[in-house]
Amino acid sequence: MSAKTKLDVWNIDYIESDKWEEVPDEDLWEDGELKLGEVFDKINYHLFHKGDWKLIRRKE
Repeated sequence: MSAKTKLDVWNIDYIESDKWEEVPDEDLWEDGELKLGEVFDKINYHLFHKGDWKLIRRKE
């Protein structure tokens, strides 16, 4: 599987929302083992390079 580009990630079909889940804090921080910079690197990798995460925000 090749890495997706930013455009591929942004064009993910929201109808497939059942294929996405919120990343729990304990997974993101690896139970407190990572420092803030390492968490940012992890997000950057999964969001832009690997393309298996997407950025979402809560609607008010």
